Amino acid sequence: TGKKIEGLMLAQAIGCANSGESFNPIRLASIMGEKLGARVYHLPLPAVVASVQAKEILFDDRSIRSCFEMAKNATRAMIGIGKVAPDATVVSAGFFDPMMIDELRAKGAVGDISCRYFDINGKPVITDFDSRVISLTFDDLRSINPVIAVSGGEDKVTAILGALRTKCIDILVVDEPTARKVMALDRKTSN
Repeated sequence: TGKKIEGLMLAQAIGCANSGESFNPIRLASIMGEKLGARVYHLPLPAVVASVQAKEILFDDRSIRSCFEMAKNATRAMIGIGKVAPDATVVSAGFFDPMMIDELRAKGAVGDISCRYFDINGKPVITDFDSRVISLTFDDLRSINPVIAVSGGEDKVTAILGALRTKCIDILVVDEPTARKVMALDRKTSN
């Protein structure tokens, strides 16, 4: 345990799934809050809800809206970068079904930040479930500084480059071999 920072608050910025998987935003927020000595505000909702109406009803709840507003107004954010593949965390964690991966790929998606998808150029890839996602948008993230992304691995090179091109990320924590491959791909795909 390190030095605790007085008055630190941590707000979960994406819903989760009740799949029993080890990746769970509620669990992650709790662990980080414990390590940092922060007060934690959880968002105990699915990452993707069944309908826009369901999302609106959930956001009518003051505590849910309050937690989400805290996340939107954060002074810094930590995010992950996901890939578009059948073994992606969003599939294994039960956020959505593998068939959605095919739809995303067909639309040019290469990765996601909190279930918000983008192509190799960092442009949003909008699907029918985008309006049902409970997480910060790219615009929300751009208003937070710094946004720290943590990712790595050869299977995420394209996703990392697309994520960097969204202009949402201020700091990237990545392993050196992956960073070199991202830079090489950037040179190949720059307009």
